[in-house]
Amino acid sequence: GVMCQFMLMPLSASLVGRTFLLPYCDPNTAENLGKHLFLGLVLVGCSPGGTASNLVSLIAGADVALSVLLTAASTILAS
Repeated sequence: GVMCQFMLMPLSASLVGRTFLLPYCDPNTAENLGKHLFLGLVLVGCSPGGTASNLVSLIAGADVALSVLLTAASTILAS
């Protein structure tokens, strides 16, 4: 879980951003917004799941205690 959180998620966010967002140019203002969107996507890809993942685990009927433990561990490792 930690390897996916801190290696796979940022790399996949970077790959998606480089593929789809960097070439983006707003046709109305002719401003290149791709760099800003790319940075936002990579930051979201690097952030831990937080309480949203715990809520989804609860709704799905998964092991919520394990989800809370993994969220706490990844938050501690991130800081």
